[in-house]
Amino acid sequence: MKEEILFFSAPWCSPCKHMKTMLTESIRHELNLKIIDITKDMEIAAEYKVMNVPTFVKIKDDKVVSRKVGTTTIEKLKLL
Repeated sequence: MKEEILFFSAPWCSPCKHMKTMLTESIRHELNLKIIDITKDMEIAAEYKVMNVPTFVKIKDDKVVSRKVGTTTIEKLKLL
């Protein structure tokens, strides 16, 4: 069972910058979280229908199982 969280962000997004400071390397590893810059990876953002940033998309066994738009806490990310 493979799980990961995709964090879609942009360099100009203040809430994204705030979230990045909270997401330490150990938390990223624990959550298997990947940061995706929508200005560089537009195709991936389009594939997951990301319309706003920050957006978190949880993928389990290659299927989207949940998503969260906007800032959140580490505790809520763990429950995503």
